[in-house]
Amino acid sequence: MQRFANKVSIVTGAAAGIGKATALRIAAEGGRVVCTDVQAEAVEDTAKEICASGGEALGLVCDVSDPGQVAKTITATQSEYGQLDSLCNIAGILHFDNTLDLGLEKWNLILKVNLTGTFLMCQAALPLLLDGGGSIVNMASTAGLAASSAGSVVGTGLRFSCDDGMNAEANSPLLASGACSAGGCSGCCGACSCSSCSSSSSTSIGSAPSTL
Repeated sequence: MQRFANKVSIVTGAAAGIGKATALRIAAEGGRVVCTDVQAEAVEDTAKEICASGGEALGLVCDVSDPGQVAKTITATQSEYGQLDSLCNIAGILHFDNTLDLGLEKWNLILKVNLTGTFLMCQAALPLLLDGGGSIVNMASTAGLAASSAGSVVGTGLRFSCDDGMNAEANSPLLASGACSAGGCSGCCGACSCSSCSSSSSTSIGSAPSTL
C-alpha cells in the first residue's frame, strides 16, 4: 500500500517512540520524510534507517519551541523537496511531578515544547501546505487520557481551521476505547504490543477528507 507516494511529510519528535514509528510507517508507504528532533544522532539514525530500507528521508535537528529553528526546518524542506503535504506534530515532553514541587522553569519548558512548539510548526508550515493542499496531525500519547497517583491529567485537542481544503487533526491513541488502562498496557509510547494501540480517535477540521 503506497498511500504516501509522491508526498512529503515533516515528522517532529522522530528520534524515538511514536514519532519514529510514524516516520517509518510513512516512508514504508512511499512517502518522503523530513525527520526532526532535538536528539541529533538519534534523528539521523531514523533517517538512515528509512534510507537503508529503500526510502527517502532527511534528518534535521529542530527545537520546535525555537522560531528560528522551525523556520530553518521549513526552508530546508522546501529546498530539498519543493513541497510539503503533511505535518505530524509529535514532539513533546512528558514529565511527572507533584504540583507543589514543580518549578516554573519546568512548567514553562513543557508549555514551550508541547503547546507553543505545535503552534510554531503549524504557522510556519501553513504557506507550503496551503499551496497544494495538505494535512496537519497533532498527536498526543495515552498519557493525556489517564490519571495517576500524582494527580490528574486532562487530554486536550488543538484545532486549526483553514480554507482551501486544508485538514487539521488532533489525534490521541485509544481516545475512544481506553483499552490500554483496562488491559494493563503500560507502554503508551507507540512501542507496546497491545493490539488496541492501533486504534485512534481524531477530529477533522476543514473540507478535505480526513486523511494525510
